[in-house]
Amino acid sequence: MIPERLARQARAAIEELAAAGALERTEHRAISFRRLSADARSIGLFDLATRLEAVAAALEAQAGRGPRPSVALAEALLASYDRIEALSARLARGALLSSFGAEDDDPEAP
Repeated sequence: MIPERLARQARAAIEELAAAGALERTEHRAISFRRLSADARSIGLFDLATRLEAVAAALEAQAGRGPRPSVALAEALLASYDRIEALSARLARGALLSSFGAEDDDPEAP
């Protein structure tokens, strides 16, 4: 999987979860986040993989609590979203530089 596609899918999964309001189908959502985590790990995005795994773990913990709010889940979602936004910004920067024939000298660029 390419980083751009992973970033889009992860962002969409987080936004879908946030839009759902009530935490339904938490087991299914946890599986989705574990898959995204595995995809991130497979392309070397280990920090993002760790954050997505934390979302999956928080969703699994939430399943036993019912619809009560979970601070751990909110924090995991925010951390993942922040990491996705940083990745997207780096990818956009690299694409812009490339379009002008420049190379991205950012050591963290994917």
